[in-house]
Amino acid sequence: MTSKIYFYAQHSDYEDQIALGRIPMLKIGESLKQEVRKRIEQQDTTACSQPLICKGVWEVEGTDHEFHKWLISKGYKKTRYDKKREFFYITVEDAEFELRAWQASKQAKAEKVAETRTLMKHQEDFVIK
Repeated sequence: MTSKIYFYAQHSDYEDQIALGRIPMLKIGESLKQEVRKRIEQQDTTACSQPLICKGVWEVEGTDHEFHKWLISKGYKKTRYDKKREFFYITVEDAEFELRAWQASKQAKAEKVAETRTLMKHQEDFVIK
């Protein structure tokens, strides 16, 4: 089964943690049919104090739950275990390395998905002219 695994974080959970010398937190989720940008927007609710920033999207063979088990087997820690959360203490670089290693262990290849940009209204107006 092919799916898209994405990473995202808030600035305070990622860049601020690195600046403090701590391991940052990344949400590692999955989208099967829905555009990842829309999936992340769904999760950006009143409980989020800062914007959610996508740190990468990958097409893979398997599910995010399988990848979570892989990460745990490699010693990475979840931020919470009591409510099936999908946040890990991990850098983007380590997450990408482990994603490739996980796919290689399945004789599959992780393909990074190119970012799509949505033009703002004034940009659309300029391009159309």
